[in-house]
Amino acid sequence: MTIATISARDSVGAIERLIEFGVDRRKVARALAGVCAQRLIRQICPSCRIAEEFSADTLYPLGYHPKDPDAKVTLYRGAGCEECRSIGYRGRGGVFEVLQLNWDLRDLITRNAEEGDLRDAARAAGMTPVNEDAIIRALAGITTVHEAVRWFPVAV
Repeated sequence: MTIATISARDSVGAIERLIEFGVDRRKVARALAGVCAQRLIRQICPSCRIAEEFSADTLYPLGYHPKDPDAKVTLYRGAGCEECRSIGYRGRGGVFEVLQLNWDLRDLITRNAEEGDLRDAARAAGMTPVNEDAIIRALAGITTVHEAVRWFPVAV
């Protein structure tokens, strides 16, 4: 097994980059087992973390669609303290997107499918996009919503 690093926006983008580099689509489809996209995001300082409540419908622009739009969602931020030098963040953590290739994805790669079709098939196979993982971590209080959307454009 070989592990390689490729600069790409996400896991599907890494597949496209391999093809742009001149690797035959059939070889990519046959040889690739999976792709992991990752980014580092700042984590909220645990010493000064505070909670704020928002209406769930205010999170629609982030791609978060609650079953009950009138429900309340608790989000967190760092108030700033001596331990984080008044920044509100301390340390970094990862957000990830893991794409395991199945036969449907291999077939799409071989047939020269559009990147959007590959992405849709990957999501149908259970992949959580890296930007959604960032939002999940914001909702869990690990990072802020601002940090979660800073690097990832959100499709509404």
